[in-house]
Amino acid sequence: MNRKQLCQTITRPILVKAIRLLAVAALLAGFAFVMQPAPLAYAATLTVTTVVDELASPGMGCSLREAITNANNNANTYPECYMSGSYGNDTITFAIATMGIPIVLTRGLGDDLNVSGDLDILAAGGNLVIQGRGATNTIIDGAGGAQVRVFHVFPDLTSSNTCTFDSLTIRNGGGSAISYGGGIYNHYGTVTVDNSIVSNSEASAQGGGIYNDHGILNVQNGSVIGGAGAGNTAHYSGGGIYNYYGTVTVDNSTISGNTAQYASPLSGSGGGIFNIGTLNVQNGSVIGGAGAGNRAAYDGGGIYNSVGVTTVVNSTISDNEVSYEGFILGKGGGIYNSTGCAITVDNSIVSNNTSHNGSSGGIFNYGTLFVQNGSTVGGAGVGNTAFYSPGGIWNSTGGVTTVTGSRILYNTATTGVSGGIGNSENTADALSVTGSCIVGNSASSFFNDETAQQIATGNWWGAATGPNTPGADTTSGNVDTSGFLTAPILGCPGGSSGMVYLPLVVKND
Repeated sequence: MNRKQLCQTITRPILVKAIRLLAVAALLAGFAFVMQPAPLAYAATLTVTTVVDELASPGMGCSLREAITNANNNANTYPECYMSGSYGNDTITFAIATMGIPIVLTRGLGDDLNVSGDLDILAAGGNLVIQGRGATNTIIDGAGGAQVRVFHVFPDLTSSNTCTFDSLTIRNGGGSAISYGGGIYNHYGTVTVDNSIVSNSEASAQGGGIYNDHGILNVQNGSVIGGAGAGNTAHYSGGGIYNYYGTVTVDNSTISGNTAQYASPLSGSGGGIFNIGTLNVQNGSVIGGAGAGNRAAYDGGGIYNSVGVTTVVNSTISDNEVSYEGFILGKGGGIYNSTGCAITVDNSIVSNNTSHNGSSGGIFNYGTLFVQNGSTVGGAGVGNTAFYSPGGIWNSTGGVTTVTGSRILYNTATTGVSGGIGNSENTADALSVTGSCIVGNSASSFFNDETAQQIATGNWWGAATGPNTPGADTTSGNVDTSGFLTAPILGCPGGSSGMVYLPLVVKND
């Protein structure tokens, strides 16, 4: 055996053994890594033990204001509040002893340092969760009429932090001296209202309940902004929420009972929500509701889309009002869409909204409007109503409205010529309704006030013989109704069995 063969004979077993040992070591190291417990979250827990609004140590215990100060300072400024963890991203909880007793803010008019007035949450403190014990058990009260906003979130203006209000009530904030956000004013950050209530708050200008300034606002998990008999009020715009160049998402929540009204001269728009930015209403949310509709003296009882994009998906806009105290020009009881803006109503309901002394109880459109995917405007016993026509949808000057696969049902106009849907934009096809049903609307169901032809093709009109025949809805003006359906679709009324679901049946003209 030469030197080379001897080297190979000795080396190979050693290398194989070494490789096996390395493999086992690597496996054990990986297993150890997987089995390592997750590192503890970088967070302090602070517990409120007194309902007294104080800054005193030791005082009566840990007040909410003191807990917020600790979070702002990332320090035990008030040691009685500290429970555990490291400061940075913090959680404030509430002791059982505070349950059901309102924490009333009593420290005078506000500053932006959390010393007096509203509760100031500062960006330097990091992310914050204020975790209540349920909306009926943890109540933060602005003392009603004391001119104290409840929460001012990130008043230092440039924050990417988050603040979550979870399972509590924020109420009685603001007043005639508070211009913006009676309940919550968010600057640039992300605020989440989760399973909570914001009610009975007031702003002299915008955002009676919440003012969202260039931030992200999420209202979710069964939250209520307003409520029957507990609505928020803005003297000008956004009784419930005013969104100023931010993004608002209302998810599985309710915006109800809010008011936008200024007494002299009578004005106010966006009773529920006034949007300048991006607004998403989704997942079973309700804007309004029986006995708790939002109201605006002027336009947009439920939603006023002023600048930006609004999407309503799988939700309901109902029982909202405009012109409810005699203002004669109010438009869009449910939704008002301004020039250059876009709204999509998808698989949603717009019903029982009213324009008492104006036009378009359901939707008034100056911009781009899509109603689609099984949406309903009106309904049996819950049609939208307007004093002037139309009751359902009005496509006004400059507007483009497209309705597909949806229902326009039982809307009425007290005076005027159109109960269902109407157009005053003199551009061909500015108003298009196709693959839908138009049934039970008063007066002319599809009214075109201009010379340019509008589209109403492939629809069910309530009778197999088509529109403008006995038992069917009617049209007025230059309207293309070709290809009308001879049997109902989308569960619409008509036909021998009243409410049926059948394939499309198109008449060959």
